[in-house]
Amino acid sequence: MMPFRTFLTGFAALVTLWVTPAFAHPHAWIDLAVDVRFSEDGRVVGLAQTWIFDELYSVYATEGLDSDGDGALSSAELRPLLENNMRNLEFYDWFTKIRYDGADQDFTLSPEMTSRMRADGRLEMIFTVDLADALDPKAGPVDYALYDPSFYVEMTHLKAPDAIELAGGPAGCGYVKDTPEPNPQLIAAALALGPTETPDEDLGIHFAEWVSVSCP
Repeated sequence: MMPFRTFLTGFAALVTLWVTPAFAHPHAWIDLAVDVRFSEDGRVVGLAQTWIFDELYSVYATEGLDSDGDGALSSAELRPLLENNMRNLEFYDWFTKIRYDGADQDFTLSPEMTSRMRADGRLEMIFTVDLADALDPKAGPVDYALYDPSFYVEMTHLKAPDAIELAGGPAGCGYVKDTPEPNPQLIAAALALGPTETPDEDLGIHFAEWVSVSCP
């Protein structure tokens, strides 16, 4: 499996210059906010995701994109980067896994997406994945996780009350977010990886935050 370096084009080389071999996975960080989308009849139909990249990647990825030289990056100037990122992430299902009744669910990328630079100088990317089949959260929980399989990038939800939204869902809907508890062997495996190394297995899933949405 190709690592997240395909997405962060050239980023691994930059990281190698900035850190020593003692630094281990992860090498980049994304803060997440997720809006669980519901249909009018109360079924889950997709996930609207906001990814907020760390400062180092934000600076590196946007270098040279200020085409009009006004010192600010517009959504139009960021659009080529956004589209390239989405194309590269398709191979990994946009780092998204959705399960229902224990089975992985199929989904596609919505054409509606945008990107912007935040006031704190961090790059923000907003997009939605649409489920192939609407899922009934009253019949059973809808589970999702957003993670990089190689654990090159650590992805965690923002520490904010609105980091996970269930707006539009049936009355009584709620969610539970599990904190990952990887065993010492997995932690050691991550610590042993250098910036240009890729794990042999799906290492990232063991560090992923799983969210379970239900509407009893």
